[in-house]
Amino acid sequence: MAFIEEFVRQYSYYVIFVLTVIVYQLGFARRLPLLKTLIIYVMIALGSVLLKIFHAMGLPMILSLTVAALMLIIYRAVRFFDEGSKTIPKTNEKGGES
Repeated sequence: MAFIEEFVRQYSYYVIFVLTVIVYQLGFARRLPLLKTLIIYVMIALGSVLLKIFHAMGLPMILSLTVAALMLIIYRAVRFFDEGSKTIPKTNEKGGES
C-alpha cells in the first residue's frame, strides 16, 4: 500500500490527467475532427493543473475522479446489458403483435 501512495504522490498530475481523460471519454466524448479533439485534450491538460493544485491543498481530487469514473463505467455497463436484453417484438402484416 505504501508503494501506491508513493506513486500517487510522485505522479499525481499524471494520475489526475488520466482519470480526467477516462471520465471525459466515458461521459462526454463525441466524434470530433482531429484539431478539435487536440484542443479538448490540451484544455483537459490545463484543467488538470488546477485539479493538481486542489489536490495539493488537501482536497480528494483523485478519489473524486476515481468515483466518477467508476460510476460512469457502471452506467455504461448497465446501458450495454440493458440494450442487449431488449428484443424487438415480431409483428404480423396487419401491424399488430403476434
